[in-house]
Amino acid sequence: MAAIKKVKQDILDYFAKNNAGVGHSFNARGFGFTVMLSYTQSEKEVVLSAMEELASEELVEERNGSHFLTQAGYDRIYGTGFEHVQRDILDFFAKNGARVSDSFNARAFMHTTMLHYTPEERHAVVPAMQELVGAGLVEERNGSHFLTQAGFDHIYE
Repeated sequence: MAAIKKVKQDILDYFAKNNAGVGHSFNARGFGFTVMLSYTQSEKEVVLSAMEELASEELVEERNGSHFLTQAGYDRIYGTGFEHVQRDILDFFAKNGARVSDSFNARAFMHTTMLHYTPEERHAVVPAMQELVGAGLVEERNGSHFLTQAGFDHIYE
């Protein structure tokens, strides 16, 4: 039982190491040439069972003989706590003296704040921004994001 638990975690860690998003396929060949090289015989024997358990837990889904990361799997790997990323986005607006309707400079954010993020935090940027839009602090127009009056008030209160 310990072997299967370890292999399941290794599979999820492999998705994370490769910055997999929802719907990304599992690279079995890459997993075999990297992670499995250090496996004991008992661990090698439970890889398929581990993948089947992940599918039964709906963390991956099997389609046409391949396995794909589900939303539940993504949430398990990266978590769902975006609060600090949201705070970083709002702080970025503030550091740049943003006013109502000013746009979010995604490129500058990538080259400053995101530069120090872990893969998990990088994956949280889009959902964090979506939550800010849902909260009315940021508005999305034509694929860009803009500070709202509520966002301005929140930042500078």
